[in-house]
Amino acid sequence: MSSPSTAPDKETLKLLLPLRYDGKTVIECDRFLSQLRIYWLVNTSLTTIELKVQVALSLLDGDTHAWATPYFSQLASVQMGVQGVTTPFRNKAAFTAAFKARFGNLNNEAVAQVELAKLCADKSVREKRTAAEFSALFKGPADRSGYGDLELRNKYLSSIPSRVYRKIELETFTTWQEAEKRATEVEQILDISRARRPEVKDVVGHVVQGYRHFECPNCKDKPYTKRADTWAMVALGSTQVATSAPAPSPSASISAASAKSEQSELADLMAQVKLMREELEHYRVMKEEGF
Repeated sequence: MSSPSTAPDKETLKLLLPLRYDGKTVIECDRFLSQLRIYWLVNTSLTTIELKVQVALSLLDGDTHAWATPYFSQLASVQMGVQGVTTPFRNKAAFTAAFKARFGNLNNEAVAQVELAKLCADKSVREKRTAAEFSALFKGPADRSGYGDLELRNKYLSSIPSRVYRKIELETFTTWQEAEKRATEVEQILDISRARRPEVKDVVGHVVQGYRHFECPNCKDKPYTKRADTWAMVALGSTQVATSAPAPSPSASISAASAKSEQSELADLMAQVKLMREELEHYRVMKEEGF
């Protein structure tokens, strides 16, 4: 004959105790009920439905705790023998049915709010996403969440990459869509400003490093918006000076006119170098301004 099964010890019961439930998602609701059924089965000290329900209610937080409060009061009255008060649930099936009716069919709005909260709370990947990538993830739950424009705007701005947020934090937006549009524009400007422009060689064949040309939407008439074009013209002019100058005849003497021409060319080159320095200074100022 097999020996009778022994009741689990306190440590085992502690390990089998269901995880606390706060009423946020349907998946966690189903998990809680599954764990609760196992615990009721193995904990043989819970001999009445009142004890079983009392354990279940003690594991609830948040919205579920508010739901459980009147049942706690009713169970306390039953245990005290108050006349006319009956147990709130006749059996385990009745408790499970009532619990699932309240928390097993959460509407899309509540689910979307949970998704949005998790998305915005995940700071570990905030700097790894672009503003456009975050916007794509944000839109779905935002549309279903039921939140107002102000709350959605604040959630969006607090979760975009910090390099973008710093550029627009002093601006005013009515909706998160307005903030998203501006964030995308700023991110594009930041990306372009970091991109390297094609290499250009100077008159002696050295590579001149620079940045690709772009125009600031708020300052198109400023000189430094045309710096890339100017640099290209300087490089082209310098190359032409170096390649198009006629080679003097070995037997010809250097005349005063040719000497004057060389001095003029040298002056032109110096002017071009000065212009390039001015353009570099314009770029430095622009970079400090954050464009």
